[in-house]
Amino acid sequence: MESVPPAIAVDGFAHPVAALINGRTTTLTTDMSPAAATPVTLPLRQVDLSAATTGVKDNITLTVGAG
Repeated sequence: MESVPPAIAVDGFAHPVAALINGRTTTLTTDMSPAAATPVTLPLRQVDLSAATTGVKDNITLTVGAG
C-alpha cells in the first residue's frame, strides 16, 4: 500500500483511503471530509494492479465494495 497510495475520486476531488492490514485481512476506510480532499483533474492516473502485484510472493486478491 506504500507504493501506490489509495484514493477515491468523487466530484472532482480525491479523498484518501487508509488501509489497516491485519494478517491476511485489510480494512479500507475513506476520509470523505472536505479538509482531506484535494482537487483532481481528469484523466486520473490508472494503475495496472496485475503489474503492481507481480513481485508479491503470495498471490493476493483485491476486492472493493461501495455502499
